[in-house]
Order: sequence, then C-alpha cells, then structure tokens
Amino acid sequence: FLAVDRTLLANERTLLAYIRTGVSLIAVAITLIKLFDTTFTYVVGIIFAVLGISGMVFGVYRYKNINDKMKNMV
Repeated sequence: FLAVDRTLLANERTLLAYIRTGVSLIAVAITLIKLFDTTFTYVVGIIFAVLGISGMVFGVYRYKNINDKMKNMV
C-alpha cells in the first residue's frame, strides 16, 4: 500500500509542476505583451499564453487519468 501512496503523491507533485510551469509561461506572456510594444513580442506572448494554458489543462487531464487508474488498482 505504501507504493500506491508514493505514486499518488508523485502524481500530485507532477500536477503542481505542470501548474507552476503554466503559470510561469503565462507570466512571461504578460510581461512580453505589456513591456514591449512590437507585433513580434505580442505574437510570442500569445503563443506563450496558449502554451501555458494548454500545459495546465494537460497536467490536470494527466493527473485525473493516473489518479483514476490508481484508485481502480486499490
């Protein structure tokens, strides 16, 4: 049972890493958009924002998927 607990905790840490990375990408996007006033940095900022949001969504999806698999094993 300890192996299952370790795996569940590792899954939560991985989710938090996905969220932290997504928030960082969104912060970079906001900085690029607000600080620089060129079309190129605006486009790059939008790309970073989309990557950040999609990374967080993927992290939540992965977390729920693995969590459901682990709960079915127990």
